[in-house]
Amino acid sequence: MRFKRKREINNKEFDMNICFCYHAFYPTKGGVEEVILQISKELINKGHNVTVVTAAHLNHPSRETMDGIDIIRIKPLFTIFKVPIIPNISKVLSKLNIDLLHVHGTIPGF
Repeated sequence: MRFKRKREINNKEFDMNICFCYHAFYPTKGGVEEVILQISKELINKGHNVTVVTAAHLNHPSRETMDGIDIIRIKPLFTIFKVPIIPNISKVLSKLNIDLLHVHGTIPGF
């Protein structure tokens, strides 16, 4: 299946706003993190806007842009079995203008 580069509404084309959610992202290294990074770069090359919403880790900024990817890190309420519990993630996502939300794994807080 091939994605259309632009989406059309009322005969107007525009880029899609795509958001990935996962409990970890760059600079944390892992398989899912690498998949999200590579897919995000390709989507940006195709003209889309990409945001990654993830849990805050260590001393990384709460918001930054890397290779065109807007990264939002949310401080978890707590972590259980290495899974961050982020009860306010829905509130953060509702403030974003998202056309497509892609969630990897379980993100407690939805």
